[in-house]
Amino acid sequence: MELIQKPLAEQDANLPVVELTVSRFKLQKRRWRAEAADGTDFGFDLEQPLTHGAVFFQTATARYIIAQEPELVLETSLGDDAAAGARAGWSVGNLHLPMQVDGEIIRVADDPAIRQLFEQSGVPYKEAKSIFAPMRVSTGSGDHSHSHSHSHDHGHSHG
Repeated sequence: MELIQKPLAEQDANLPVVELTVSRFKLQKRRWRAEAADGTDFGFDLEQPLTHGAVFFQTATARYIIAQEPELVLETSLGDDAAAGARAGWSVGNLHLPMQVDGEIIRVADDPAIRQLFEQSGVPYKEAKSIFAPMRVSTGSGDHSHSHSHSHDHGHSHG
């Protein structure tokens, strides 16, 4: 088993690529194991989580790259309507769910709460299968977390 602690600083771009396919949830961790497409076993004990496309190992004949599994996501376009885009972003953020902004597209993991929110708010969306790479919120002290609850109604008017 090869132990990996960080992505490669330098790589030979001429070498063929061997993919190690992994879920977004595993990629968020710093310690995990997985097998590459050629059967090579890797253990990961990382300083920082790896991301899709990261080259993490190289031999004389191949370089090994992280291939994040595509997953079902919901996408909505920011388009030309800044107010609608701001509402969609605020709504997703208010649920404290991870979100990816990719150009004019807001992408979120498929979730019944988001579907309901988009439908109630009149936010047009579509299903897609995509690599989901949500924005990371940095607080300077590790993981972003909240201790308050959103399970009660705050009496917001929707109109």
